[in-house]
Amino acid sequence: MRLVRGLRCWVLAALLSHGGCAPPIMEDTDAFREAVRPLIHEFIFSQYDKFASSQLTFRDLKLHVAAALELPYEQLREDGPSSVIEDESDKIANQCDGGKVDREACIARFQLKDET
Repeated sequence: MRLVRGLRCWVLAALLSHGGCAPPIMEDTDAFREAVRPLIHEFIFSQYDKFASSQLTFRDLKLHVAAALELPYEQLREDGPSSVIEDESDKIANQCDGGKVDREACIARFQLKDET
């Protein structure tokens, strides 16, 4: 029932073009984290040289996630979603020493396939 109510609210907000309601995925932090994790990995690892030289911004990452999930950027500026995205990108930065670790070695640390 909560999912249906949330979905209705999201559809109504989209039709009225003025936000105020979060899509169902935004209401569940764990589901949101699972949805954005591969998007964050794909974005950072596809531009690893820029990541390593600190040329990727948090805004760039949020814009990528917003476009991929078809969400307004403003919803990702809220504390919950923003901290999930920050936590996931920090994991990569910490595990790979801010990009000092070779890209392939960094990808291996997350047990991902190199598909680029």
